[in-house]
Amino acid sequence: QRATTAPHRWRALHPKGQPPPPRSSHICAPWPANHSLVFHGGITSNGVSGDVFLLRGTTTRDDGEWVDVQTSGAVVKRAHHVGGVVGDSTLLVFSGQGDTLITTQTLTALDLLTWTWSSLPLDKVGPMARIDGAGMAVAGVGLVVFGGVRDDFNFVPAADAWLLRNATDVTPRGRLAHHMAPACDPDSTASAAPDS
Repeated sequence: QRATTAPHRWRALHPKGQPPPPRSSHICAPWPANHSLVFHGGITSNGVSGDVFLLRGTTTRDDGEWVDVQTSGAVVKRAHHVGGVVGDSTLLVFSGQGDTLITTQTLTALDLLTWTWSSLPLDKVGPMARIDGAGMAVAGVGLVVFGGVRDDFNFVPAADAWLLRNATDVTPRGRLAHHMAPACDPDSTASAAPDS
C-alpha cells in the first residue's frame, strides 16, 4: 500500500514583542546555538537599514518572540547582502549595498554575545562585490556565497561560488582567521590566514 503524507500547511506566526518594521532585501540567518533567527538590514520605508532583530523560541507550538537588539560599533547598513552565523556566535555579512545604494565589497562581523560590529580585512583573492547573491553558513565549514549581480550592473547573473572558511569552525583554530577559496570544498588543502 502506498504511504500517504499529511499535506503541507502554512501557519501564521504571531510572536510576542514588537516586530521589525516591514522590509525587503534583508538577511535571515539561523543561530542554532541560541535557537534563534537573526534578521539584519534590508530596505524599509526609511531607506537602507542596519538594525538587528532576533526571532527566538519558535516551535511547532510556540510562536516565539521578537527581540530588538541594540548593537555597538559602527552600524552596518546593508541591503541585498549575504550572511550567515559561523561558529557559535558570529554573524558574517558580505557585500550588498549601503545607504547610498552603492554596491560595497566589505566583510563585517557581528559578535552575537557582545553585539559589537567589527570590520574584517578581505583577502586579495575572493568574490567580487555583488548584490542579491545567496549565502549560507555550513556548520563546521564556513560561509558559502553563490551568484548574484556584480557591481558592473550589467545584470548578468554571476555563477561563481566561494567559501569563506572561519577558524572557529575549521583548523587551524583562532577567532576570525579566514581564507577565501574558489571552491566549496571543506577538504581543501588551502590554509587559513593566521591570527594577527
